[in-house]
Amino acid sequence: VCLVLVFLLSMLLEWIYDTDHQVQFTDTSYIFVLDESGSMDTNDPSLERYSAVSTVMQTMPDTFPYAVYMFSNTCVQIRPMADASAGPLVRPADADETMMGSTYILNALEVVYQDIQSGNLNAGNHPHVILLTDGCASDMSIFTDTSILRQMNRANVRVSTVGLGVVDEYLMQKI
Repeated sequence: VCLVLVFLLSMLLEWIYDTDHQVQFTDTSYIFVLDESGSMDTNDPSLERYSAVSTVMQTMPDTFPYAVYMFSNTCVQIRPMADASAGPLVRPADADETMMGSTYILNALEVVYQDIQSGNLNAGNHPHVILLTDGCASDMSIFTDTSILRQMNRANVRVSTVGLGVVDEYLMQKI
């Protein structure tokens, strides 16, 4: 319940932050990117991140599209872009076997952006990526090239982060 509340609160704060800017874009879709690394076994053992996605999407119109990716060392799409009415999010049964290891946040963002740019993910003109993670990235440091974030910004792809458990706040703010 606390994780769902944290997630909903972060969405509200993101909305408030956006209202302070002159240019307003309406999100055309949500793309949830869910951490499945080993550290999430401690930070979200009951898999509340999946329930949080469903809870958020219940507040959206049935025609609002969303997609879901999960990542650790690799990043895979587990729900293609479809309307919210297409059914609830279901965690793949083999997620524990296929998603073991580290937290490659940068790789996950690159995969999602490549899918948007290539047309493999029809996310509309102003997609909103929502990254749910414990923020302990294995593929990023203070010296990591994060130009992917600037590219996403220029392409009108917003990225929000939601921290679960013990979070690297500096990294989450940088993203």
